[in-house]
Amino acid sequence: MGCNDSSDTSLSVDYLLEDGLEVLESNVDYGGVKKSIEFELYQLAFSMPLVFEKELITHFSEAEHYENGIKLFSGESVGQKLYNEFLNDDNDLYLLEAILESLRNRTIGTEVDMVQLIVAFVQSIPYEIAGPQKYPFETLYLNKGDCSDKSVLLCKLLTLEGYDACLFSYAKAEHMSVGIRVDGDFDYVDGYAYIEATAYNPIGDIPKKLAGGVKIEEEPIVIYSNSNGSNSYEEFPKTISLYKQLTEIYGDGYFSTTNDGRVLMADMHRLSAEMDSLNELQEVEKVQIDSLEFEITEMGCTGTVGNDLYKTCLELTELQNDKVALFNYLNDELNSRVSGYNDKTEKLNHINNIEDRTQELVINFDFKLGGQNFNKSACCKIQNTLI
Repeated sequence: MGCNDSSDTSLSVDYLLEDGLEVLESNVDYGGVKKSIEFELYQLAFSMPLVFEKELITHFSEAEHYENGIKLFSGESVGQKLYNEFLNDDNDLYLLEAILESLRNRTIGTEVDMVQLIVAFVQSIPYEIAGPQKYPFETLYLNKGDCSDKSVLLCKLLTLEGYDACLFSYAKAEHMSVGIRVDGDFDYVDGYAYIEATAYNPIGDIPKKLAGGVKIEEEPIVIYSNSNGSNSYEEFPKTISLYKQLTEIYGDGYFSTTNDGRVLMADMHRLSAEMDSLNELQEVEKVQIDSLEFEITEMGCTGTVGNDLYKTCLELTELQNDKVALFNYLNDELNSRVSGYNDKTEKLNHINNIEDRTQELVINFDFKLGGQNFNKSACCKIQNTLI
């Protein structure tokens, strides 16, 4: 088919703010063609080692791909029979089971459920323009696929993990995606939530627009796997809550950037909080400095003073100078964060291929300080008051 790419709220996002990298272990030790697939989830990065048996590379390259159609019996639908031919070939089970076992045995991101990991793994595979339908083995071996290739792979991995999954086919949009059984009011069609396989996209979120400006504006044809699992995605409400929290913190851009971009966003969020704190401390010191300045002026401590006022004026002036020194120290710390924030914003813009949009990004993420945007040069210091 042609393709276009595109509750319980107790679970906190705090554990997602740590970045990590892991090369997953594989229990496959026979010979073959060795490759690896890199994928990301939140701020975690993984490398998945894979081994492809040469005999199976030949088997799948010579297998029937039904480019000239498929024979149907009475009552059978084309989509149901065709895609189940690709879902039900068991020659790739050793490879798919090894992938799932590697994901289960991860040492980072253990708080994240398997569905999110499986989805992120498949979404990371590069998208290609639609061609003849591939078997899951081929999509992995070639490390590329169109919407139906990646959807079939994702659907098969989910069913092997025990989940009730299906395929969504859109004739008008020439698109295919995946559904996973969910409970409650979170379903999209027939008790299934939507999963986009072509690119990184939150589970349950339907892309507003596919490649070429195509929109999904039709009900899908649901294609069920003949070898389906029975489990529903019980963690889905928690996953939706995580998405909501991350969007509130970082904006929608968190889900459309890379792993490096998400790490930068987390750093920028931390710097923003530090800038807010430093700004509040400066405001406190500024009030005290102004109060001391008023007191010094009222007492006549400016200029030449008599012996009766000298000691008092000296103490007030020294206290004010100490406050000024602290204010300027806080200002240096603030400007250091501003510089770091601006640097990371430029890197994020570069990652997202955005030029000259620093101001827009800052406003989008609501990284503001004291009512003013601090994506600019260092601010001025207060000069020390000396007698």
